[in-house]
Amino acid sequence: MGCCKGRAWRRLWWNDPELLILDEPTSALDPLARVMVRELLLSARNHGKTIFLSSHLLSEVELVCDRVAVLHRGKLVRLGRNSRSPAIE
Repeated sequence: MGCCKGRAWRRLWWNDPELLILDEPTSALDPLARVMVRELLLSARNHGKTIFLSSHLLSEVELVCDRVAVLHRGKLVRLGRNSRSPAIE
């Protein structure tokens, strides 16, 4: 993970937030860094954190999210559970 993004991720976890709002958290990351971010998000979710995540990578959403909302031009067009997401431990 790049130096600047690495610092941003460390600052994000510093105060142990209950709510994370992330916009395209894996954009511009190499495949290994994407896996690291995904593991961090799954760990946070398994520790009871709420994560709002926007992403154009639907494969990432399927791996991380248990509920999904689809917006089109600012309007909610679909809301549901992701049956492919891993169970919360």
